[in-house]
Amino acid sequence: SWRRLAIVVIPALVFNGLFVLIWATAPKIRVERPFSPADILFNGLYFGQGLTSPLSQFGDVLSQSGLTPKWSAAAVVVGGLGLLAWGLWLARDRRAWLGPLWYVIMTIPAILFLPTDYVFKAPRLMVAASVGAAFAWAVALQAMWQRLPLLGRILPVMIMILLVAGGWAFINLHMDIHSDLSVLYDDIFQVAQNHPDDRLIVFNLPAWANPINDAYAYGFNGVSYQSDYYPFSGMIWANTGLEVEAELLIWQDTTPVLPGFTIGMVGDQLTQPERANAIQQADRAYLARAMNGYWAWETGVTLPAATMDNAVVFANGVRLEPALSSAHSSQHVAIDLTWMVEEQTNVVAFVHLVCDEALVAQRDGPPLGGLYPFEMWPPDLPWRETRLIPFSLPAGESCHINVGLYDPNTGERVPLIDGGEAVNVPLTF
Repeated sequence: SWRRLAIVVIPALVFNGLFVLIWATAPKIRVERPFSPADILFNGLYFGQGLTSPLSQFGDVLSQSGLTPKWSAAAVVVGGLGLLAWGLWLARDRRAWLGPLWYVIMTIPAILFLPTDYVFKAPRLMVAASVGAAFAWAVALQAMWQRLPLLGRILPVMIMILLVAGGWAFINLHMDIHSDLSVLYDDIFQVAQNHPDDRLIVFNLPAWANPINDAYAYGFNGVSYQSDYYPFSGMIWANTGLEVEAELLIWQDTTPVLPGFTIGMVGDQLTQPERANAIQQADRAYLARAMNGYWAWETGVTLPAATMDNAVVFANGVRLEPALSSAHSSQHVAIDLTWMVEEQTNVVAFVHLVCDEALVAQRDGPPLGGLYPFEMWPPDLPWRETRLIPFSLPAGESCHINVGLYDPNTGERVPLIDGGEAVNVPLTF
């Protein structure tokens, strides 16, 4: 019996030892995470949901009925553990308990030593332990099937249907979230490969997304891409093999939102002067935006000093070179705008999409979603932004974009020195 026990215990201890070794030596940002004795109870409740997943995956139904998430999780965990223990008892074999033993051994370091907020965002801790949970339920269901005549046929089939149906829905939802988020990360990885010497700053990159209607009552049910204990430059290196200087920043005024999801971000929150200084020190700046149910980037690039001889000039000395705009998959319109100022000035850009002489959409504000106002620009340094206008273009209509400047205090438009108040930019499909 000791030999059989060793077959389970030794691999689990080796795995945990390797986990501790890798955790201690891997590069990461040190973040103070206070640990309290209550974390042991909450961590146990969280991992208890994993062991009882055939039932606990519907715990959010109890939460919606009025119970708190913790009490809802406790209810389904107690019920699930009772059902599982009954099935293992029916097996009449001490080896049947090796599955729960494996699960406990694999999760005990996290339960005892990690704060709950970290455990919520690290579902990988459940991966190795899930082998024990699968083994335990397989033995329990088999015992029910063999020892109970009628109920032993109905109950295992119902549990299997719940497990397969719930698992399919859970995995399908998470793969959709993964696909949505991966587009943003893949774009940044591609930029790093194309411009390995450039310094990047990224605003409001979604680090995790969690569906509002959870499956489990307690914990994190979403997809986590980026953690606050691991530098973003390290993530770029892991995916590209390139050491690129990159920094994540948060601007809560433009927090991206998708219907039905809670979005989380990591990074430093800076004041407006600090944000402007960070953009000036970077070669490329990116702002994540959620539009019409998908993610896209608004970008800014510092250009070499130039006179911008082909630019239109406003009466306050601001120069503008608009590029041809384009419509992307009938979801949004993108336009490249290269700006340069003679001196810092308090004006705001307007970008209006006009179809058949009617204003149908607009994207007004300082460059890069308001992150980089003209009043903080250095003089005579060109900077190009890509501005996005979410809109489904009507078929067959003639559309163009008007770009200009106005005073945010009075609303008065700044005229062009050659006359007029806006630059007309053709729209291509």
